[in-house]
Amino acid sequence: MKALRLWLLAVLLACSAAAQAAITIQLPDFQRLERELKLKPHQKVQFDAATLSLKRTLLAIGPVLLEVKQQLTEELMKDRPDFMGLLQRQRAAYELAAPLFRETYAEWGKLYALLEDDQVVVAKRFLQEAIDGVR
Repeated sequence: MKALRLWLLAVLLACSAAAQAAITIQLPDFQRLERELKLKPHQKVQFDAATLSLKRTLLAIGPVLLEVKQQLTEELMKDRPDFMGLLQRQRAAYELAAPLFRETYAEWGKLYALLEDDQVVVAKRFLQEAIDGVR
């Protein structure tokens, strides 16, 4: 039982660390991306919609992740943590964020559909740099 509790603690702490990382990560420099893409007017409109959707999603989910992290900390301080309750709260946070992430994904998909081949290369390089910066 003690081994199970330690394992669950490790998993929940990892989730907490991931939530904190998601909150503290700075957004990529979208102005730089915009300059490098050399967007046409119709692409610019969709670019603005995609970046706005991403920012809105991250601003909406940030406080929820902080709340889940706080609940995790409080629950783990108890003698008998309610792991099922924690998992239910995490699932509720995910369900709250899922529609926002779907909207963001759709907006970025629309943008990619408008980009020309050379612009896609620039966007993929930018994305890879952003991912590498998080590691």
